[in-house]
Amino acid sequence: MPSRARSLAEDLRYRTDDQLELLFDLRPDLLRPVPKSFSDLALKVNSAALTLAALDDLTAAELDVLEAGCALAPAGKFSAADLAIGLDQDPAVIRPIVTALYDRVLLWGGDDDLRVPSTVRELLGPFPGGLDPVVRANLPGVRQMVSDPELFEARVRSAPQEARDLLVRAAWGPPTISPSVAGWDWLSEQEFMACEDSGALVVPREIALLLRRGQLIADPRLPGPVLPAPVTKEFAAADDHAGHAADQLVRDTDRVLAYLAAQTVARQANGAIPARDWERLTDRVRIPPARIGLILLSAWGARWIDWDQDSRMRPTTDYADHLDDPIADRWAALTHAWIGVPRAVTADPARLLKGGDEAMIPTLRKLVLAGLREGAGRDTADWLTWYRPRLQPSPALVGTVLADCEALGLTFAGVPSAALRAGPGDERILADALAPSLPTLGSQVIMQADLTATSLGPLDPSVERRLGEAADWESGGGAAVFRFTPDSVRNALAAGADPTELIEWLESISTTGIPQALSVLIADQAAGLPAISVHPGPSVITAPVDQVAELLADAELAGLGLRQIAPGVLVSQQACDEVARRLRAAGRAATQPDAAPAVLASHRPVSDPAADRPVAARVIHSLRGVDERPGMDPQAPGVLPPIGSAELQTALREAVASHRRLWLSFAGDDGQRLIHLMEPLDLHGGDVCAFDVTAGEIRTIPLERIVASAAG
Repeated sequence: MPSRARSLAEDLRYRTDDQLELLFDLRPDLLRPVPKSFSDLALKVNSAALTLAALDDLTAAELDVLEAGCALAPAGKFSAADLAIGLDQDPAVIRPIVTALYDRVLLWGGDDDLRVPSTVRELLGPFPGGLDPVVRANLPGVRQMVSDPELFEARVRSAPQEARDLLVRAAWGPPTISPSVAGWDWLSEQEFMACEDSGALVVPREIALLLRRGQLIADPRLPGPVLPAPVTKEFAAADDHAGHAADQLVRDTDRVLAYLAAQTVARQANGAIPARDWERLTDRVRIPPARIGLILLSAWGARWIDWDQDSRMRPTTDYADHLDDPIADRWAALTHAWIGVPRAVTADPARLLKGGDEAMIPTLRKLVLAGLREGAGRDTADWLTWYRPRLQPSPALVGTVLADCEALGLTFAGVPSAALRAGPGDERILADALAPSLPTLGSQVIMQADLTATSLGPLDPSVERRLGEAADWESGGGAAVFRFTPDSVRNALAAGADPTELIEWLESISTTGIPQALSVLIADQAAGLPAISVHPGPSVITAPVDQVAELLADAELAGLGLRQIAPGVLVSQQACDEVARRLRAAGRAATQPDAAPAVLASHRPVSDPAADRPVAARVIHSLRGVDERPGMDPQAPGVLPPIGSAELQTALREAVASHRRLWLSFAGDDGQRLIHLMEPLDLHGGDVCAFDVTAGEIRTIPLERIVASAAG
């Protein structure tokens, strides 16, 4: 730590590039907007909003050491050794905490002249450590007591009991004493007390430290709580659970999204999912509502589902692209998405995907995962009161996150699985850690005369998906059971399956051959396929001419608003799958020859705050460049080609990503036309922030002021 800094700005300037990169990594909010100089960075570091965010990111031990620093030397300097003495701790315990606070610039200076930024002092309250912040060593009575501690102890022993108790209580804070309190009279006569203009007495900090025996904090919360280490057998159980839980999660996700591809789940005007659609979904897929909530939220975060133009939930092309990926990769995508999606898992369809993101949710999930990695297990809520005491998450919300973790396979009975023990990281790290724990997959089933197919173990997902198209999933686990019914077979054939090819495929995966009852069922349903067909449109229904009048007169179909537009051709404004469902409910099963699984391109942008932030190394380089004024005077091109708004944004975005320089022609603050060589650092909110190589400064330019551009 440098000791030559005379100000916070100088301290930041003297830090190495690695130290500054660590600062921006710990406090990424300092990068937006990009600071224009080290003085500007110092102002941002010491701003109230960003300081509050930094304090929220501290452990109880770090907060206590920081408060001890404020109590130790009000507005002055102190050393790490002074902190160790004032907290009655080994210096080896204090030093890493001091380093962590220094890295966040919640302390600055050198080893022997540490200082606390002024805003931190203000936010930690008027009486840090319960001590009077005013130095009163110049008061004669205080000076005498400090120089003769034995005299002070004798004076306290001679005090009335209520005055002695009142003095000791005020010594631990707050230090002010109201005149109405018993014992005030005796204390007011003592020269070692101070008196405020309001008439209240104040226990001077020097007197309080005498009573405390130099202790700065009443009960310092360091080191942290001791957590039991799991044994190898517990890790093995957690890994085994993780493999089966992850495998089942991916299969359940496929079942839910297969339903969404064929059926309607709409969105109401207020963003809620209709209760009727939710009940159909839960009844059809036979998955508990809370688990469906977890699946939909994770799939939403992974951009595997989205709302189509008719406000219906559909699988996306992103889901289709990952459909044949290994199970570990697909599970990692869902888990990574769950961590970052800013909404809580719920079984209430009115709130699940309703608007109103909660920024605290991803932070809480990361904190809970950190607690599980540390070994806090089911006591994670209590551990968080030490790890992030200023956040105070509700135990109920922590419990929900813990339940999600077990359902995802990240933990079992509070013990972290291999995927979680691998540490925080990207999807690749999660997938690689999980892969060895996944169960072995098979492709064979046992067909029985009761029209069931039982797997011999977890099925290959592609086999399970196709089997689910022709049979109803009945139970899962190590051996899934599927049941063929007239409806399930008819739906498969109506969706375009060839009866002969279906029987051949079932024979290829069956270890017991095809029961005659199943062959007869498939043949009967193929022979009885109706002539009515539903085509996506608005929904277009084709039917034999002699059946049209009957369809139009059917009271059960009145809600479809059927209209005949040609002989044997009807239309409805209802969704295609809704029309088919209503026809089936009226006893008129209809084929959907064009009803391939519906997917759509997700229009939601990928949100990655880390990727959106300016590159810290380039910002640091630019800040150093500002210190090296004046700027260069490169030879500007005579005329720059004009550029449109869309082309300009593309050029700036590419320059930010590839670290290239651009010549920009723009209007300055005074309206003068300037042509400067720029290094774009960040494009955000209609402005570009760039290092102005020509002027040797960092400036922000509204895009509407830029009229021309060329490569630098």
